[in-house]
Amino acid sequence: MKPLDALRAEAAEFRAAVAAAPEPTIGWDVLGLRRWGHKAWWRLLREHVEPPRLALAVFVGVIIGTSPFFGLHLVLCLLAAFTLRLNKLAVWLAANVSLPFFAPFLAFASAQVGHFLLHGRWSNLDLASLEEAGLRGLLWLWILGFPFVGAALGAVMAAIVWRLAELRHRRGRGVPPRGEPGSEER
Repeated sequence: MKPLDALRAEAAEFRAAVAAAPEPTIGWDVLGLRRWGHKAWWRLLREHVEPPRLALAVFVGVIIGTSPFFGLHLVLCLLAAFTLRLNKLAVWLAANVSLPFFAPFLAFASAQVGHFLLHGRWSNLDLASLEEAGLRGLLWLWILGFPFVGAALGAVMAAIVWRLAELRHRRGRGVPPRGEPGSEER
């Protein structure tokens, strides 16, 4: 299936699922926006929540979040989630790994990895090397290094989410967690 066809199929499935979502009880509603918002939220919480898909959604979201393309993260998240048929909310939430407090550390790590890939050594942390690289040079180092930093951080976060989602999924089916009496080991 071509990516554009997959995107269209996922969008059509999402629209149909929102239309089939239970009707909320709402006191007021302007142009049906509040009703649609409740139904869309209901769908977002329940789509593609199998543990492997949820972990992949977090992995993809973290990679997008570590990228220097601020302002495009939401668009990139939606494109990736629709194309790969992932939970849109999980991808977007994971992309928020680049909140203002963490963004400088992610940028620094990505630029260091980019410098290591280009030069085979880590960058010096002095003013002269920063001035030599310049803003454009640092941006290129960030672009070169972010997939590696994002993949490493995303793998850790995806493993955590996979385990938590698996526990929740097993608990929802009435299966005791692994290692407890009554659970069968795989």
